[in-house]
Amino acid sequence: MTNSIFETKEQYTKFRATWAIAAQAKQLTNVHHCMLNLIRGLPIERGFSPVTRTAKLRNGHYANSGVHLASWGLMHVVANAKLSKRTSWAQQRLDLFMEPFGDTLSTEQLAAIVVTTVRAAQHE
Repeated sequence: MTNSIFETKEQYTKFRATWAIAAQAKQLTNVHHCMLNLIRGLPIERGFSPVTRTAKLRNGHYANSGVHLASWGLMHVVANAKLSKRTSWAQQRLDLFMEPFGDTLSTEQLAAIVVTTVRAAQHE
């Protein structure tokens, strides 16, 4: 365990078991994977492959579009978690993001994650 958002190893182990169940059920998004990378102390872009399909690149995608958009999504979720008052839409988005984890991840723990967004890189 490399991140201090969990107070005990047991909390982290319970979170990882819940993560595995959510992953098998295909409930996780690219934003969730960015979050796990940061919780584990890994680079946020770990596990993301660059976009190489010529048609996508011609239509405006960047080589790192996947991780770029996911890091921005996580930044918004974490910012939402830090708010003391949220709009109903913001609360619904936060609840939807947190749903796969049940009681193994709190809003306060999510708010403690430090997100560094990834800049879009032009494919050459």
